[in-house]
Amino acid sequence: MSSYSLIEALGSGRPLLLDGGMGTTMREQSLTASEAHEAFLAAGAEIITADTVAFATALTGEKTRQMLAEVRGCVQAALDARSSYLTNHPGRPIRVAGSVGPLPAGFESRLPDALSIYRRMADALASAGADIILIETATNPEVARMALRAAREVAPGLPAILSAWLPAESLFSSPVRTCADSCGFSPALYGAVACEEGAVAAGLNCVPPTPAMLEALTLLQAQSGLPGVFYPSIPAGFSPEAFSEFISSAFHRLPTPPAILGGCCGASPAHISSLHALPFFYKGIQAL
Repeated sequence: MSSYSLIEALGSGRPLLLDGGMGTTMREQSLTASEAHEAFLAAGAEIITADTVAFATALTGEKTRQMLAEVRGCVQAALDARSSYLTNHPGRPIRVAGSVGPLPAGFESRLPDALSIYRRMADALASAGADIILIETATNPEVARMALRAAREVAPGLPAILSAWLPAESLFSSPVRTCADSCGFSPALYGAVACEEGAVAAGLNCVPPTPAMLEALTLLQAQSGLPGVFYPSIPAGFSPEAFSEFISSAFHRLPTPPAILGGCCGASPAHISSLHALPFFYKGIQAL
C-alpha cells in the first residue's frame, strides 16, 4: 500500500484500528506470531504489527546478519497472516507495520551509531515488504530522530510513524529540556522531532490508560501538527469493556481525536474487538 493511501486514511476522520500486544498475546495464549496476527485481524485490526520491536537492540550485538534475517521472517509472518485473512475477506485494507523499538541507554551520546543501526533495521523491514515503519516506545527524542531519519533515507516510499513512551513525571517538564536520560522529556519534544523528520503521525504507546497520558498526547499533537496515535498498555484486571469505555471517552474528549487507536502490552484480541465495536470505527469505512 502506498504512503498516499495511508495519509488519506489518517485524514478521513475515522480512526484506524491497530492491533494489540503481540508478545503478551503469544505468551499468554500460546500462539505463534501468525496465529496472533490472525486473531487480531479477526478482532477487527486494520494495522497488524510485525513482532520486531526488540530487534533494534539485538542489532547492537554480534549476530547482525542472523538478526536481520529474523526481522524479515517476522514481517513475512504478518504478510502471510494478511494473505490468509484476505482470502475470506477480500478488499479489506490491511496494513503491515514493521516495529522499530528503542535502543539501550547510552545511544543518545552515540547518535551516528544509532543512525547506522536504524538504517539496517529500516532496510530489512522495507525489503521484507512492510507497509509502514512504526518507531515505537521511543525513550529519547534524539535517538528517535535517528530512527525517523534512517527510515526517510533508506525507505523514502514508506510512511513512518513515531510513538513515544513517557513516565508520569515527564509530563510537565520544560518543552526544551534535553537531558540525556529516558525520564524527563516533554511530549512536545517528541512532537517536534516527528514534525521535523517527516513522520506521518505521532503519539504515545506503552503508557497507562489515564487522563494524564491523554493530556500528554494533546501536548504532543499540538507540537507536531500531525495525526495522533494512541495505544496504551493494559493494566492487570482492565477488562475489554473498561478499555473500550476509556478509549471512547478519550476520542470524544480530546481536542483532536487520534487517527490510530489500539493497544500495547497486555492488549489481547478481546480488547481490540471491544474497540472495533465502537461506532466511530465505522464512519466512512468503505472509503478506507
